Amino acid sequence: MLEELHAKSGHRILRCDGRLLASREDPVREAARWVSNHRKRFSGRSSVIVLGVGCGYHLELLAKEPTIKKVIGLDYDSSAVEWVATRTENIENLKVSQINTVPEVVKDVVVDSYSVLRYFPSLFVNPAGYERSYRFLLGRSLEGAEFIFSLRKEFSQLQIRNKSEGPISIHDVQLGSGEASSLWRALGELVS
Repeated sequence: MLEELHAKSGHRILRCDGRLLASREDPVREAARWVSNHRKRFSGRSSVIVLGVGCGYHLELLAKEPTIKKVIGLDYDSSAVEWVATRTENIENLKVSQINTVPEVVKDVVVDSYSVLRYFPSLFVNPAGYERSYRFLLGRSLEGAEFIFSLRKEFSQLQIRNKSEGPISIHDVQLGSGEASSLWRALGELVS
């Protein structure tokens, strides 16, 4: 259950099942620190996918980064998604969505360079589900790898040797025919 509160800074924040989804003091300052701490992970990427929408302040700041073309916030809590979507509806390159729509929402993002980040205050709701989604988006699950390989032409020659349910690693990927250096460069971009 979501409850709306006001932080000491005056910003609107949410509490979900007794846990705050942003700082009670200043959620914008907290979001700025979060973005700064993750800068190396999204530097050089054109899109960022964030698991956990929280109160959306971190998503807004990411969307204002000059090099980022698109930010997608995904969450299991439909109420949080709706609340953040309403609050951020005028931000052109920001989209928030429920996590069960991952393939449709991220189709146009995974064809280019992207980063997947986690916003930990939101992850307590469904830790196992978020971990599955994280592995999917990075191509480290069988379904995720097949999804990404189907959308990126440079991956069309890659095949997965190990079809188990465990995490996919570089050792499970086999090169088909094609130029090996470009395939490995593309795969390296995905998993870095």
